[in-house]
Amino acid sequence: MSDDAFQITARGPRAEAEAAAAMLDETPATETLTYSILEEDEDHDIWRIDAFPTSNEERDAALEVLAARPGLRVGSEKLADADWLAMALSGLPPVRAGRFFVYGAHDKGLAPASTVNLRIEAGAAFGTGHHGTTVGCLQAFNDLLKAQRFERVLDVGCGTGVLAIAAARTGSRVAIGTDIDAPSVRIANENAALNQSNARFIHASGLDDQKVRAEGPYDLVFANILAPRWWRSATTSSSP
Repeated sequence: MSDDAFQITARGPRAEAEAAAAMLDETPATETLTYSILEEDEDHDIWRIDAFPTSNEERDAALEVLAARPGLRVGSEKLADADWLAMALSGLPPVRAGRFFVYGAHDKGLAPASTVNLRIEAGAAFGTGHHGTTVGCLQAFNDLLKAQRFERVLDVGCGTGVLAIAAARTGSRVAIGTDIDAPSVRIANENAALNQSNARFIHASGLDDQKVRAEGPYDLVFANILAPRWWRSATTSSSP
């Protein structure tokens, strides 16, 4: 074991960061490495990997894996002793959007009794509720619920599943989420279980996927994704 704590940081386009993360998972010397991957700058497509090796061997192996991706800028630094998990979690406070209160396990005691409380653990998936688009979708859904209820809801690009879970917790009989990212689907189903909801998540790509069509037609569709991706899916599904 190393006597020193290190943080390795790599920044670059999403494709490069996700490829590097997959390599970290597949490389024997780094398969137990603790790391996170998140979007740092949406406008410029900059994603960041933060890795925290627990030995010199793991550190060297992680640096080698990350440096092998030409599109990433990789650096490392020695860390002072600190409770790094607590510090990281403190940067993700609970989110309130209308009747919805989104929180992580570290903030469970802050959940009000008067709100629809959604415990969302992100892992490597998008959608903790902190991103402006997710908050906007929850707020818009909150406003729609003032006038009507939605029996069948689809969440395209579900990430952590927060939107479909919100639908399930407010009375939707069918709440389906889909994502092209298999880890996100797994995390979303875990979050559904945490929230004791009937939301269900499937690995699917596009609105033409049979698993998506099988549960339709839908009364409401969330699409908290990039506009070009939605447009391609929508035009494809509407073709003769």
